[in-house]
Amino acid sequence: MDANLLNMDPPQHTRIRRAATKAFTVRRVQALRPRVVEFAESLADKLISPSGLVAEYVTSIPSVALAALIARMITPENARQTTDTIACCRS
Repeated sequence: MDANLLNMDPPQHTRIRRAATKAFTVRRVQALRPRVVEFAESLADKLISPSGLVAEYVTSIPSVALAALIARMITPENARQTTDTIACCRS
């Protein structure tokens, strides 16, 4: 079974959840808003038919938001630890 937060047990679950909780503060999520809105608007401008709306938005917007959030979290000082935590491969 793939490793994800829903099927992890402590202490790995606790470690990952703690990192995620720190990442998703109100301030950090609000800071992403302009980038996500810009991306969403650019997707909407390129849509040919309404049927593509759900497919494009459901897959693309969450991925862009998470990528932006992760990029903001990583610094030269914590790059290895942050990427290992995201990959769920080290403590």
